[in-house]
Amino acid sequence: MVMRRILGPLVLLAVLGTAWPAMAQGSGTRGWQRRLHIEVPLPVPVVELQPANPFLSQVDALPVLRASVPPRKLELTGEAVVAAHVNADGDCLGAVPLQTPFPGMTRALITECTDTRFEPARIGRQAVPSWIVLGMTMEVKVREGLVLDQLLELPDAGRPPVPVVPPRTYPSDRTIALPSTDSGALTSTAVPRSMRVRVSSRDQTVPMRLLLHVNENGRCDRFVPLEVDSGLVPWASAFLATWQLEPATHAGEPVACWLVYTARIQLELGTISSRAVRVLRERHYDPAEDMPPEVDDR
Repeated sequence: MVMRRILGPLVLLAVLGTAWPAMAQGSGTRGWQRRLHIEVPLPVPVVELQPANPFLSQVDALPVLRASVPPRKLELTGEAVVAAHVNADGDCLGAVPLQTPFPGMTRALITECTDTRFEPARIGRQAVPSWIVLGMTMEVKVREGLVLDQLLELPDAGRPPVPVVPPRTYPSDRTIALPSTDSGALTSTAVPRSMRVRVSSRDQTVPMRLLLHVNENGRCDRFVPLEVDSGLVPWASAFLATWQLEPATHAGEPVACWLVYTARIQLELGTISSRAVRVLRERHYDPAEDMPPEVDDR
């Protein structure tokens, strides 16, 4: 009887002693299931760049231009932008053309600004010198057009064609040194009393370089201006609309392709005149920050 009383607790303790670790592992993560977080850096793969031009097409024969008609008596409009320095007396002491839509306008913009009388900028009632930016809507009629020489060729295989940055005038050292008031301090900006820009009619020979797409039917259906005055882009569009070409071929079949068109165009322009002149109050100009880009000789 005594032996049974002793064995009973011993058996219970033995059972609990073997079951407790199992119960503990069942409620948590077993030792062999534990995760080790070890960061193993993977080498970065090297990618070799292959020179490619997405505008390059595989063709056996280029398109051939059979007929075209340069537009005549075409009315064009474009936007000119010029920065002008106006002193406290309302005189313009310097001007910097920032954008010209048609050729031969730079000198006329500068001359008209310096010949114009302005209401000067003010801080309260005090007149102060300042820079203003003027926007002008210009219009002209292209009376005649003549293609002097032209060339159609495939784009460069190694790189896509890039638009040419149009040449423009930068401020001189004398212009940069002109005293000016910060635009944020002004209570009113300078305003021209009366201003109209006119450029006499003349012949202009202009370069034109376009990236154009010729479809399977031998028609130009879209283009990208690469080198052309911004105001002459509609003239180029009207010119391309008259083209009749034999399409490019590949394996004996007509195919579409991109081409680079380079030409010199002689245009008989009527008088270029401003239709509207306005102060672009949202634009500010600092000649010290307007410097020509540095040329990389590498």
